[in-house]
Amino acid sequence: MSQKSPYYPIFIALEHRFCLVVGGGAVAWRKIKGLFDCGAQVTVVAPLLVPEIEQAVSEGIIVVNRRAFTETDLENIFLVYAATDDADVNAEILRFAQKRGILAAAVDKNWDNGDFITPARFTHKGVTVAVSSDGESCSRSRDVKNELQRFLRNVL
Repeated sequence: MSQKSPYYPIFIALEHRFCLVVGGGAVAWRKIKGLFDCGAQVTVVAPLLVPEIEQAVSEGIIVVNRRAFTETDLENIFLVYAATDDADVNAEILRFAQKRGILAAAVDKNWDNGDFITPARFTHKGVTVAVSSDGESCSRSRDVKNELQRFLRNVL
């Protein structure tokens, strides 16, 4: 048998699904972009936003609630990213989401308490490639993704 992984790789349909990102920083922005690119209906909860998120709000691409997270933010949500700079808040978000059966992930040291991890990924000429190190090393996943991306640009 092959090496075991604690994660089952899937590609999940998010078009028209309600997704929540709690946090307004650069990491939150990366998650927002990925969700938006899949057609998700994205809501952000954060008192402060990086300029990229502010721009997306001004363009009407995402909805934002400029305040701290409350459990009621999870109503009608399919998937949530806990992407604040406060590990305790992120852990709380995971607990509330999991209690409601909502898929949840954290972008900090709480990542292994979440339901999923996000792979490093890219799409080139209709081929999507996702790379994961099972949460061991984001930088390793990113480096492998970059090498695969360079390779595919030459063969596709």
